[in-house]
Amino acid sequence: MTIKGALGKRGEEIAKNYLIGSGYTILKTNYRLGHLEMDIIAAQKNKLIFVEVKTRARSTNSETDNLLNPQQVIRLKRLISAYCYRVKHNPDLIRLDLIVILVNRANGRAELIHYHDVS
Repeated sequence: MTIKGALGKRGEEIAKNYLIGSGYTILKTNYRLGHLEMDIIAAQKNKLIFVEVKTRARSTNSETDNLLNPQQVIRLKRLISAYCYRVKHNPDLIRLDLIVILVNRANGRAELIHYHDVS
């Protein structure tokens, strides 16, 4: 596995543990539909929460700039619609979140930022 891949996996694990600790139920991880992928699908009460995780090595003040461009949001929404259709879930009861993990390579510590309803 590449360094970038290992960093991404670590970030997804941190995000998953954070969500569990915050009362979410993890339904799926790395859900694929064709070439599309959602990092985490979770439930909270009667809502489905779709979570995209972005992990970055902390280097500048702009690590959280431009993490999801409009085309990425459109692709994620396609995946969300298809998933809701497959599991027969009301699309009005969903949310797309972004979790950013900033890792300090010097000391290995990570900071988590959770953005709710980014769509």
